[in-house]
Amino acid sequence: MAYQNGKTFFACGQPVVVRLADGETHIFSTDGERLSTEDMSFGTLYGGGEGLELDSVSIIQESGHLQAIYGGGIGDTVKNVDITVNGGVVRSKYVGGGMAKRVGEVHITLNNTAAHTVMTGSEAEGAVIEGVANVTLNSGVVLNIKCGGGEVLGGVNVTVNGGRIEKQITDEGIKGKLNISLPEDIFVKNSKGGQFPMLPETANITLTPALNYDDIKIYKRNKDEFFKRDAKRTEIRMFELRDPALKKEDTPFPEFIGDSILITLPKGKTVLVDTGLQYSREELKNGLESLGITTINYLVITHLHGDHGGNLLMLLDNFIVDTVIVPDVYAGAERSVLPQINETMRRAQLGRQKVWRVAEGDEFQLGDARFEVLSPEYHGFCTTDLNSTSIVLKMTYFENTVLLTGDITQAVELRLVEKYGDALKCDILKSAHHAILSQNHYKFIDACSPKIVAVHNLRENGVFMNVTRYTLENVNKLPPNSIYFTGRDGAMKFTLDGKADGIKIWTEYDREVILK
Repeated sequence: MAYQNGKTFFACGQPVVVRLADGETHIFSTDGERLSTEDMSFGTLYGGGEGLELDSVSIIQESGHLQAIYGGGIGDTVKNVDITVNGGVVRSKYVGGGMAKRVGEVHITLNNTAAHTVMTGSEAEGAVIEGVANVTLNSGVVLNIKCGGGEVLGGVNVTVNGGRIEKQITDEGIKGKLNISLPEDIFVKNSKGGQFPMLPETANITLTPALNYDDIKIYKRNKDEFFKRDAKRTEIRMFELRDPALKKEDTPFPEFIGDSILITLPKGKTVLVDTGLQYSREELKNGLESLGITTINYLVITHLHGDHGGNLLMLLDNFIVDTVIVPDVYAGAERSVLPQINETMRRAQLGRQKVWRVAEGDEFQLGDARFEVLSPEYHGFCTTDLNSTSIVLKMTYFENTVLLTGDITQAVELRLVEKYGDALKCDILKSAHHAILSQNHYKFIDACSPKIVAVHNLRENGVFMNVTRYTLENVNKLPPNSIYFTGRDGAMKFTLDGKADGIKIWTEYDREVILK
């Protein structure tokens, strides 16, 4: 008999369906009876039970948000596992064999989903998969497919008809043949000449012809527009920083090397939020100089990771920086940033530089724009997780609001929802932590209700961008034309005139053509 224990649900072999109901994730029987007693959002579903012998396990996911789906239960013996996904998101993994000790065959079919990992076998110690394991991806995005898990006596077949495998396919303990069928246009080169997805050398690989592939470089616009300033309006620019050694001028998938957002206000007032990695110092310096920037009124380092604070000293040495803002926390700093923040503090002690350590409740006014600090939670906040120390900055410019979130964690997102609720509503949201799969909690996105979501992409030529896009569009139900990625759209400029519907958007690449 199926049962629930907190955020863990055991179907005990009963065929089940996962779907959203009233904004919550619940488990249903195939005839529509709700089996779960409380919200299963970000919980774990086992198709089996605990030490059961089962003929079959059937799980269908239509929607909802789970942490993991395990086909077999803990210590089960299962003859056949069938997992079919038609929607929703699993933030960690689908495991065909689950935690079963013996499994016959495994079949996983993925449609319209996003997941970090798909594993064909079992995570139980000494597990044996006696038959074949099949994974079919028709649409959606998966980062990793692990072929195996335990000892797999039969073969494993991975077929990608559509969608993306972003990182790799690996083999683990497979005794039979590994067959992989992929579209030939699935591969993306990284900066070091490698490719994604990476494939095991032992596999029998079949490439299918690419369909409707366009060389996106023809959609590049004149970047001079990025450097034209409107002195009467507030403008927000998201730099597309990249390693200049890569010289990727013909692709909108540059090597990501950090966040950096410039806010220019009327009368020459400026706020720079984050600085990118040190590798991009010349590109950032040249970009600011091309915009005529000589003075930065406030330089905000959201947190002390290298991709956010890597050019702190370069800016202090080459521009007039009135005030450096850092989070007032005890969390250390990444190796590349530590000497820079130490030198900045030394200059502050000598009276050569003003440094302001901020936490929730602090605010400042610059021209007609008001900036409020919503996080970190309090002065002297202590943690070992640098991301959770990120400064969350809300800018209000007449009727326009912008929320900049650094790399805050999901726990911080939920704390902000609980404390601020509708006060988080904004026109533009800079998605937290490059919008990776573990961020963008649907409750946070709902509270923000952004008209525009802007994302600084991750490394490796936009790996994770498709997962992010899928999550934002299909889980958070944001319109595709409201989501902007530096990895797809290039550099961005948002021009605000202070009116609710008065935001103009410029991107380096032609979105109308790309979105088609």
